[in-house]
Amino acid sequence: MEDELLLLGLLSGSAMHGYQLNEIIEQRLPMLSKLKPSTAYSALDRLAAQGLAEATVERVGRRPERKVYGLTPAGRERFLDLLRENLRSADLPAYAGDRGLLFHRALPANEVLALLAERREATLARAPRLRRLLESHPPRSAAALVAGHALALIDAEVTWLDGILGEGLDA
Repeated sequence: MEDELLLLGLLSGSAMHGYQLNEIIEQRLPMLSKLKPSTAYSALDRLAAQGLAEATVERVGRRPERKVYGLTPAGRERFLDLLRENLRSADLPAYAGDRGLLFHRALPANEVLALLAERREATLARAPRLRRLLESHPPRSAAALVAGHALALIDAEVTWLDGILGEGLDA
């Protein structure tokens, strides 16, 4: 659902070819999606097959033909429905690193703490890019809201890790 919302939302601004969409996702929205280009292309074709997007073939100059995707009226309605659902949702964040916490006792405690310290540093390393993004956009703009939320999650993660690293693990 999240990938569908992202793709339909990007197409709601204007029609785009798959390469443009993938470039936006990879360059400007990496904190929002891990959508791989091949998955995006198949999702775009699926949206077209469902009547939510329309794919037209375009040729510019001597370049190869490419598909350009635009929203259909049904796609715009689906986008608005997904947007409303997403904005009201109160899902708990799911962190891939939490899966490892389930099994941390399989490793010596000092190794787990060292790995969590590495996690803390890697988490902190993400903050400067987000701060630059936040500072370069007007307050309450879409980019500022997303960057601010991501920074709040980073702060919470670092605070939690500091507690674990300071107190250690139970034997």
